[in-house]
Amino acid sequence: MAVSDAKKRSNAKYDIKNYQYITFKAQAGSRDKIKIAAEVAGQSLNGFIRDVLNKAVLEATGEPMEKEKPRE
Repeated sequence: MAVSDAKKRSNAKYDIKNYQYITFKAQAGSRDKIKIAAEVAGQSLNGFIRDVLNKAVLEATGEPMEKEKPRE
Protein backbone atom coordinates (compact mmCIF):
# COMPACT_ATOMS: atom_id res chain seq x y z
CA MET A 1 0.00 0.00 0.00
CA ALA A 2 1.29 3.44 -0.89
CA VAL A 3 2.04 5.98 1.82
CA SER A 4 -0.21 9.05 1.61
CA ASP A 5 1.22 12.52 1.14
CA ALA A 6 -0.18 13.51 4.54
CA LYS A 7 1.68 10.64 6.23
CA LYS A 8 4.90 11.59 4.42
CA ARG A 9 4.53 15.19 5.64
CA SER A 10 3.79 13.99 9.16
CA ASN A 11 6.86 11.74 9.17
CA ALA A 12 9.06 14.53 7.81
CA LYS A 13 7.80 16.95 10.48
CA TYR A 14 8.49 14.37 13.20
CA ASP A 15 11.99 13.68 11.85
CA ILE A 16 12.88 17.39 11.78
CA LYS A 17 11.81 17.76 15.41
CA ASN A 18 13.37 14.54 16.76
CA TYR A 19 16.43 13.69 14.67
CA GLN A 20 19.66 15.21 13.48
CA TYR A 21 21.62 13.93 10.52
CA ILE A 22 25.32 13.29 10.98
CA THR A 23 27.51 12.45 8.01
CA PHE A 24 31.14 11.45 7.92
CA LYS A 25 33.76 10.42 5.41
CA ALA A 26 35.51 7.06 5.56
CA GLN A 27 38.11 5.50 3.35
CA ALA A 28 36.88 3.54 0.35
CA GLY A 29 35.90 0.03 1.38
CA SER A 30 35.13 0.98 4.98
CA ARG A 31 31.37 0.93 4.40
CA ASP A 32 31.51 -2.68 3.23
CA LYS A 33 33.51 -3.72 6.30
CA ILE A 34 31.13 -1.91 8.65
CA LYS A 35 28.16 -3.48 6.86
CA ILE A 36 29.65 -6.97 7.35
CA ALA A 37 30.19 -6.24 11.06
CA ALA A 38 26.58 -5.07 11.32
CA GLU A 39 25.30 -8.22 9.62
CA VAL A 40 27.36 -10.41 11.97
CA ALA A 41 25.83 -8.50 14.91
CA GLY A 42 22.36 -8.99 13.41
CA GLN A 43 21.78 -5.26 13.00
CA SER A 44 21.14 -2.79 10.22
CA LEU A 45 24.04 -0.58 9.18
CA ASN A 46 22.42 2.47 10.82
CA GLY A 47 21.54 0.56 13.99
CA PHE A 48 25.04 -0.85 14.29
CA ILE A 49 26.71 2.55 13.91
CA ARG A 50 24.32 4.11 16.44
CA ASP A 51 24.96 1.26 18.90
CA VAL A 52 28.74 1.57 18.61
CA LEU A 53 28.58 5.36 19.01
CA ASN A 54 26.16 5.10 21.93
CA LYS A 55 28.57 2.77 23.77
CA ALA A 56 31.52 5.11 23.13
CA VAL A 57 29.58 8.17 24.32
CA LEU A 58 28.39 6.30 27.43
CA GLU A 59 31.97 5.32 28.25
CA ALA A 60 33.27 8.87 27.70
CA THR A 61 30.50 10.83 29.41
CA GLY A 62 28.68 8.41 31.67
CA GLU A 63 25.46 9.15 29.81
CA PRO A 64 24.03 7.41 26.76
CA MET A 65 23.93 9.27 23.47
CA GLU A 66 20.29 8.27 22.97
CA LYS A 67 17.45 7.58 25.34
CA GLU A 68 16.04 4.07 25.31
CA LYS A 69 12.86 3.95 23.28
CA PRO A 70 9.92 2.41 25.11
CA ARG A 71 8.89 -0.98 23.74
CA GLU A 72 5.41 -1.12 22.30
